[in-house]
Amino acid sequence: MVVEKMDIRSVSAPKFSEKLYRSWFMRKLVGLSWWFMNRLDGRRDKKICGFSLAKYVPSKFRQSMGATGSQATRYWILEDIFQGAQFSEDDRVIDIGCGKARVFAYLTEQGVRCHMHGVELNEEVASIAQKWCGKYPNISISSGDAFQIDYNDYSVLLLGRPFELPMLGRFIKKLEQELTRPVTIFIWSDQETGETLDGRAGWTLNRRGWVFRKRGLWVSRSPQRYSVWRYDPT
Repeated sequence: MVVEKMDIRSVSAPKFSEKLYRSWFMRKLVGLSWWFMNRLDGRRDKKICGFSLAKYVPSKFRQSMGATGSQATRYWILEDIFQGAQFSEDDRVIDIGCGKARVFAYLTEQGVRCHMHGVELNEEVASIAQKWCGKYPNISISSGDAFQIDYNDYSVLLLGRPFELPMLGRFIKKLEQELTRPVTIFIWSDQETGETLDGRAGWTLNRRGWVFRKRGLWVSRSPQRYSVWRYDPT
């Protein structure tokens, strides 16, 4: 798999005033953007999946396992995260905490046909993904614990904030202890988790960027950072 590199030194956060965005006017304006984008995303979902994936599902395992809720990443954000990414037919992709699997809907829309597997802790959410993914022979979904998987079977790992930060640290250690082959890892929201990897042996940052406003609309309530890494255990 090839990921187009960029000069990470040139990446800076968008201008953001927390005080301004907490104001009544900005909350309404951002809320209007979200209302509009939920409908745009829902239309794209229906073309690929047959129904909308937009509804947020809170986590039942936040306290016990540090798992986050299921919030489908916006298509406009996914466009930025995967810009320049090229998947070969031999790649094997796993989405850790895949939720309703909108990432696979986007990749399918873009013509990616390699094997893609999603693991989701919440059985109810996993069943939604299984419902639409069943018509795509290259996509499979399972419900289970991401810590019980052998990631040597995969070349690309997707981490759309499936864990709270302490649990992410444990997961990174698991990868470092068990991986015997290089992997490419996409992470978002990276402003909360990316520093976990900065400076670690074997980890190379290929690309890092921000998403906040696109096409005149707010895709998030604050700037969201993503990153693309290569981990080589050798």
